[in-house]
Amino acid sequence: MTAGLGAPDERKIGARRYAIVYRPRPPFFVEIRFERREGTLRATSVIVQDRAMTETRLGRLLRLQPSAIQASITARYPELELERGYACRPGGCAGVFSARGGSTSVTFGRLPTGQRFVNIWR
Repeated sequence: MTAGLGAPDERKIGARRYAIVYRPRPPFFVEIRFERREGTLRATSVIVQDRAMTETRLGRLLRLQPSAIQASITARYPELELERGYACRPGGCAGVFSARGGSTSVTFGRLPTGQRFVNIWR
């Protein structure tokens, strides 16, 4: 990871879990989470909170309102199925897509601070 993103601003180290966090300029934020599986650390989650982030099929995804994020993912990623539509609950607002026949999920939404996010996880 550090070859592509450089040295992380923060490391979170646990017995089975590890995470690296990048915060080069607010509100830019990327966190990559790892879990130890069969003796090897494997990336299990990538969380992005950067409105300048560009995704290949969706463009500047986090500049969109959450309802537009949901519509864009639905239209451009037919391999993902909407598992839980965007809605607000205590602690924040989110929606979840899951890969059809796979183990990958995408959560998107807005934190209580108003910051939009996307999390790709297994």
